[in-house]
Amino acid sequence: MDLTVVILTRNESANLSECLKTIRSGVSVLVVDSQSSDQTVQLAKNSGAQVLETTQWLGFGHQRNLALSH
Repeated sequence: MDLTVVILTRNESANLSECLKTIRSGVSVLVVDSQSSDQTVQLAKNSGAQVLETTQWLGFGHQRNLALSH
C-alpha cells in the first residue's frame, strides 16, 4: 500500500521545510496550495512533492477533498 501525505498550504515557506523533513523516505507528498505569494510552491516542488495549485480558497474541507480526488 502506498502512503501519501497531504499538506494544505498558503504562504507557508517559513514552516514547510521543517514539515517536509519529518516525512519518511518513500512517502509521497501532495501539497495543495491556495495562492501563495511567497516561496511555498517552489520549496514544495524542490523537495520532490507533487503540487496542486488552486485559484481560490473554498474552505478546508474542499481543499482536503480536492487532494483526495488526486
